[in-house]
Amino acid sequence: MPHRPLHRRPGRRVAHSTGLWLGLVAAFVGCSEDKESTGILDTGGASDTGTDPGLGFGPEDVDLTLSANGIAIAIRESEQLFSLGIAPDCDIEDPSCWLAESCLDEQSSYEFCHPLAANGGTLRKVGTPSEITEGANTLFDDSFEGQLGYALIPAEGGECFAWGTNKAYYVNALGCTAW
Repeated sequence: MPHRPLHRRPGRRVAHSTGLWLGLVAAFVGCSEDKESTGILDTGGASDTGTDPGLGFGPEDVDLTLSANGIAIAIRESEQLFSLGIAPDCDIEDPSCWLAESCLDEQSSYEFCHPLAANGGTLRKVGTPSEITEGANTLFDDSFEGQLGYALIPAEGGECFAWGTNKAYYVNALGCTAW
């Protein structure tokens, strides 16, 4: 069942101790990993991009990595629970276009939406649709690099976020914010 977004902008957060907060943010940004392989580019620290880390949840808070073993996603700066939708950039009329993990479409009686823990999760690559368990397994791996769109869909409703080569799939269907 698709989630309906409540079109709202994330609110501002107020740091309680500015000096300590800035020190922690600087240490965190200095330790961030390169996100280029995830489809979400790391352009450096908050001061480089004009992004205020206190403005709310954004692409800098998500790392998604495709590997031969499947997909790993790390989520920071959010207390919200999400499900991960995965949609390849392919002709949806083509029966080989696997959309059953998109959280939106059924395919050959399969329909999956991967619930994540608050800090993300890992989906292990499997070989057949019958081996998929929501939140645990996927048909996707690094052989799909640059061919997927992703969506974080809030478990309790609210604003969803889409990125990757097929983010329009989620922007058009759910009104997700495009990253």
